[in-house]
Amino acid sequence: EEAITTLEAHQLSLKQSLSEQKSMLDATNEEEIGRLVGEIANLQSKQSKMQSTGVVSEAKVRELEEVIRTGRTERKRMHNIIQELRGNVRVFARIRPFLPDDGKWGDEKEGTSAPFVSHYGDDMVTV
Repeated sequence: EEAITTLEAHQLSLKQSLSEQKSMLDATNEEEIGRLVGEIANLQSKQSKMQSTGVVSEAKVRELEEVIRTGRTERKRMHNIIQELRGNVRVFARIRPFLPDDGKWGDEKEGTSAPFVSHYGDDMVTV
């Protein structure tokens, strides 16, 4: 009988110990759950801020792309103005070097001869 009483006392102490461990575990779990709920709320807040920032960023990107388009158009317009102010170089005639048969044009007895082009410097040509 004494062994039964000892075993019952031991069983009671084990039940109390188990109960204490369960209550500590429950408290720890509640604390962890509270911390995780707070972290979830914080992350949701950050996510909503990032989404709104993403919308703002997309709007800013569209705005900057429009500025680039406007800048390119203005650059092209100014380039064309500069080209007009410099003057467009046009080629009106192409002159080839004389060939051996050149100068035998027309009838030499009548005094007609081949046209003669001479070049003086970079900016003067006479015919």
